[in-house]
Order: sequence, then C-alpha cells, then structure tokens
Amino acid sequence: MKTLFCALLLFAIPTAFCRDVYISSSSGSDSNDGSKGAPYKTIAAAPKTGANIFLKRGDVFYEQLRDFTNCNIDAYGDGAPPQICGLRIVENPDAWVKMPNGIWRIDMLDEKNFGGMRDSSDRSKLNIGAVYDMSSDKVYGHLVWRLSALNSDGDFFAAEGPWAKGPDVATRGHKFRYLYFKFPENPSAGGRKIAFVTASHGISRLKNCSVKNIAVKGFGLHGVCQTRNCRFDSLDIDLIGGSIQQGYSGGYVRFGNGIEFWITSKNPANGNRVTNCRVSRTYDCGATIQGISDGDLLAKDISFSNNVFYRCRQAFEHFLRSKTGGTVAYENCEFSDNLAYQCGNNEFSCPETRDAALLSHRDLAGASLVVKNNVFWDSNGYFVTKFPVSLKGNSFYVRKGQYLLASHLSDDKPLWVDSPADVEEFKKRFPSNDVIFIGPENQKVGEEILKKAARK
Repeated sequence: MKTLFCALLLFAIPTAFCRDVYISSSSGSDSNDGSKGAPYKTIAAAPKTGANIFLKRGDVFYEQLRDFTNCNIDAYGDGAPPQICGLRIVENPDAWVKMPNGIWRIDMLDEKNFGGMRDSSDRSKLNIGAVYDMSSDKVYGHLVWRLSALNSDGDFFAAEGPWAKGPDVATRGHKFRYLYFKFPENPSAGGRKIAFVTASHGISRLKNCSVKNIAVKGFGLHGVCQTRNCRFDSLDIDLIGGSIQQGYSGGYVRFGNGIEFWITSKNPANGNRVTNCRVSRTYDCGATIQGISDGDLLAKDISFSNNVFYRCRQAFEHFLRSKTGGTVAYENCEFSDNLAYQCGNNEFSCPETRDAALLSHRDLAGASLVVKNNVFWDSNGYFVTKFPVSLKGNSFYVRKGQYLLASHLSDDKPLWVDSPADVEEFKKRFPSNDVIFIGPENQKVGEEILKKAARK
C-alpha cells in the first residue's frame, strides 16, 4: 500500500520516505512513535511531508488539519469518519450570567468552563460564527451588530465589550471576549449541549495531498481552503462560517465557504479535485473558485463533481478580479453532476437576495468554466451580475415565488418562476437546461436527493 501510494503522488517522492502514521485522539499519545499500535494523539504531532496519515474512526480532533505536503490522509478502524472539529463546547451551565431582557452572557476566556476547541490564546478565534445546540442539531446563526439589537430568541452578539455598532468589532486584529445570547432560559438548561463555531479553518494549506473519509465541522471561516494540487474525496463538511471578516473595507461581511479555492497571481489554488463529498449548512457558498489580486489571474484544472450540497447559501459561486486590469481566465474548470438541496436556507437565519443555486459575480464572457448536469432542488436559480457561465444539462426544480435568474444590476429584470414568459425566456437563454415545477408528481425526486444528502 505504501509503495503504491508513493508511486501515485502527484509530485512523487522516494518510497523510503513514505511513512505510515496513525493518530487517535481517544487512545494516542504524542510521546508514542505513531505506529498503529502506538498512535499519536494529535494531528499536530504528525510529520508534515511525505507520509500516509491515518486518523482513527470515531475520534474527534479539536484542532486544524493544515500545512501538509505530499501526504495521503485517510481514516482507519471502524465507525464514523474521524472528525476535525472547531466547536468550543460549554461544559458548565453555571458559566452563563443572566442579564436584563432575556439576555445571557458568557465569558469565552474562562477556560475551565469549556471543552472542545479550548485555546483562547489567539482571541480572534473567539470571533464566533454561530451558536449551536449539539443535543438538537439546532443552529442559531443570527449575528447582530450591537447589544441593543438582541431582539429575538436565538440572536447573538460577540465582542470584547458591549459596544454599539462601530468600527471596533470589525477592525482587523480586534479580539473578543464575551458572547451575548438571547434565550428564554439558561441556554445550557434542560440537557442542552451548547457549542460555539470558532473562527478558524478546518483543512488548509495543503499541497499535493489526498484527503478522504474525513468529517469537518464547526469552523467559522472556511471548511477547506488554501490548497493546491489536492484530491478531496468523501469528506463530510458541516456547519461552516459566520465569523466576521475583520478589516474588510466594505462593511460587515461574514466568512463561510465549505470549500474555497482562492486564486492569486503568485500562488493560485489550482489543480484541485473534489468528488463524492457532502457539504452542508455553510453561511456562504458550498463550493467556490474565486480570487482578487494584482496582475493576471488564471483558475486552472479545478473540478467539483458528484457531490451533495445541503442547505448552503449557494451550491457554487465564482469570481476573479484583477485590481490592475490584468488578464482573468478559467481553464478546464467545472461544477458537474452534483446534487443541491434547498440552497439559500442555510439555517443561519440570515437570508439574502442572492440566495440561489448558483452565483456569478462580474466576470469575463466566454470563460472556460462549465456548470453541467447538476440537479438543484427547491431554491432560486441563478444570481449573476453580468456574464453567466456555460450552463449545460442542469435541472432546476423550483416552486412558486422563486426566481430563475436575477441580478443586482439595475437594468436587469428578474425572471420569475411564476411567469410563463419568464420561464420561456430562461430556457431561451440556457436552452439545454430543464425547469421543473415541484409538485406531487415529483416529490420522490426531492426525497431521493434528501436521502443522498443525509449523513451516512
């Protein structure tokens, strides 16, 4: 197995340097040798280059998987996929302090009250993306921008102090301490297991790696990002995003892509393949190719195929922009043969007009980027600013009140599902795509998509 994998590495390394390394958070120790009988405890203890790394099934790793090169990362043993988890878990119900107007406050720096992702030495990680009830699988993702705006049960506010809306919270490098949560009783009462989505990445900074059979959950930035020439297969990525993008000049913006391939002039995230993955409940899009940089930008050899996207803001988003007017292009990029269920209903309770199956920002016409043979169930169709991608053989299952095509450009009128003329216009613009109305006759289609979207 070792020799075979080494031969298949995209940038092959000598077989002698390929080492099998086993890691178990439940039974390992970082003083072990990393063998199957004596596994390491943490991913951080593993060699960063030229290794076959195996994470024990059923284990949860409250750390990030990052900075690996020429490695194969997989699961071993029996049970559920090993989980990379960013959740910070409340272990002490008495940590909540009752305040006026049904608001509860918790001090995120008091380590003794927490399990899971505990380290608060980098307080920017306490830029919480969502409150999560683990016992009921309920997401509370409605972040408000000032303490006085905590009006409805489930609203939350995260800051170092109780400031009104201003530059403090969104300033780059600002550090957090308190979380305020409006709830009718102590959030941890009645057996509720409350956790917080912390501001970090699940899988990042990989090069020439293969990652498969891993779960990623509870990260407030992105699930997978900053990778190059990698293969991702059979990942389960859930509950991603919601943390504030600090230092962004455009106002309050929140992170949250399931899988993001960011393109720059010097270090593009090219050569990535994503197959057979499940991406669910992302604040922003499930999958994306995007980039902003000086000079030319080329997105090349990137594909998403045979994946399931469940309740993401969009299934797929793309944009490239050169700040200096350089050449912008896609080459051999596609989003194909995927299933998407109820895009826009991301469970963060923060709806936007651009909630849709697909999102294209202002881009170049005739790009070599194809969206084909996908099935989109029960969502708006396509939000596009100017130049659409090539749509081929997609099926849009839609309901009354949804749009097929919309834009924020003032001279573009939406095409609505309710209007027969608009439906015909959409078919004229994208002739090989189907528009199917959801009704009793095709409910089984939605049931099958939901079955495939359900966790194994």
